[in-house]
Amino acid sequence: MSCVIVMGCYRSGTSAIAGILHHLGVNMGVGFQEPNAQNPKGYFEDPDFIKANLKIYEAMNQDDDFEYHNGIFEAKKAFHELCKLRSIQILSRHRSTVGSDIWGFKDPKFCVVAKHVELHPDTKIIWIHRDVDETALSIIKSLSLHGKDANMDKWRTFVEHYRDQTTNYMAGCDALHTLDINFPNLLENPRTCINVIADFISMQEEGTVGGWNIPNVHSYDEHLGCPKIRKAYEFMGV
Repeated sequence: MSCVIVMGCYRSGTSAIAGILHHLGVNMGVGFQEPNAQNPKGYFEDPDFIKANLKIYEAMNQDDDFEYHNGIFEAKKAFHELCKLRSIQILSRHRSTVGSDIWGFKDPKFCVVAKHVELHPDTKIIWIHRDVDETALSIIKSLSLHGKDANMDKWRTFVEHYRDQTTNYMAGCDALHTLDINFPNLLENPRTCINVIADFISMQEEGTVGGWNIPNVHSYDEHLGCPKIRKAYEFMGV
């Protein structure tokens, strides 16, 4: 059993990666938010992990030192209990499909709260990112902000904070357990990126041994024969 986490700022492609993982067979949770105009293909966020990460985030911003430390302790406990519960659920489930023992979650807030929790050493992290200004502008447009609320400098600083927190965190991780994906490249080369992700998480199909080798575009037809790969291709419109 293993865990994979999607990290990235808001409006940087985290939902696309989470959706790919979902269609590859990774258990990303239940009770996803419905698709909307901002994310027409869906969010693929586990609401329980969103709540747990919000508790940590709120505790981080407490002014009183005692409340801060106490809040962090309780919030970390809630997060770890949720991870433990998910692991138990996965292990106790009758596995009807190959790869059903891989679970994960996606929540942009995790970029800034990750330093306060301890993850299993085998956890894999996928970081999705795009140009800072493009991300900031996308946030402004998605929230329909105007006037001083739409200040680019403000949102550029916000995006840079998420980026810096993520890169600093990943610098302390095993390089073999991290994957860096550029969002424009995902949109331009979805087949290759999907295959790289499948190989990174060692996803398997019925009758295969180990993960796939990282394929090139010429293996497209071959991978259409793999149901999970095909679903991920269709999700990205290829």
